[in-house]
Amino acid sequence: MSVGSLKFLILGRTILREKGSSGLQLFVDQDCLNSAFQEYGISKGSTAFPDLGPFLGQTLSEEPISAEAHSKSRRVLGRLSWLAQTRQDILILIAMLSTGQSCPKPGHEKALRAVLRFMLLHMKMSQKFPSPGLEDLSEKDIGLEVYSDAGFAPMQATQRRSTTGCVIVFRRVVLKCFSRHQASVTLSPCEAELVAIQAAVQEARCHNRFNEVMFTVAFCRQFPFQFHSETIWIFNFLAGRMPLNCALNTVGTFGRGNQVLLR
Repeated sequence: MSVGSLKFLILGRTILREKGSSGLQLFVDQDCLNSAFQEYGISKGSTAFPDLGPFLGQTLSEEPISAEAHSKSRRVLGRLSWLAQTRQDILILIAMLSTGQSCPKPGHEKALRAVLRFMLLHMKMSQKFPSPGLEDLSEKDIGLEVYSDAGFAPMQATQRRSTTGCVIVFRRVVLKCFSRHQASVTLSPCEAELVAIQAAVQEARCHNRFNEVMFTVAFCRQFPFQFHSETIWIFNFLAGRMPLNCALNTVGTFGRGNQVLLR
């Protein structure tokens, strides 16, 4: 049966179904950052994913920027944060930029410009559900999968706070992913991994509860969620302590798995 086209706007996001396709695309308008490009005079883009570490490192010896520049940076960062809700690939950039939100310095401003140069050439992106090539799913693909990782105390400019990364997948479609600084300073890579696992499990339990409501409890018991990590000693430590069906893998496995370029 042929499926008609569908397109509607909700809360600034466009949901699109092309004619003849059973999948959906979710994206934010490609012009949503035009005012930010104009404010910072960004006319030339960059194809390379920006490395913000050197810029943030400069902030250790810098004075805060002016109140006017501060207001402008907060305004643009807000637009980027809104866009990031449908762009998992820039979540880590937003997390790093946000460390200077309360008292930005010239290094934070340079980092923001680097992100805007990257975004200038990478606005034609959308999320596609289900992921391309995974339209036909078997029963083994139905369950919830959780991928977790942590970066231990990566930068002095962020007060040596570790970072948590998580990807939550349902029926091979990325439901949610996040990259954020951990609230407190961890004293070892093991502790950073445990904090990341805690955050990932909290999110997974929430999504699993939603699945129980949507697909019945029996369904969720038949397909328990799986937890994936690249750190084998974490699983040895947690053996018998967490009711999870665990497997070893890395967060990087999915990456931009369900993101496609817009025409």
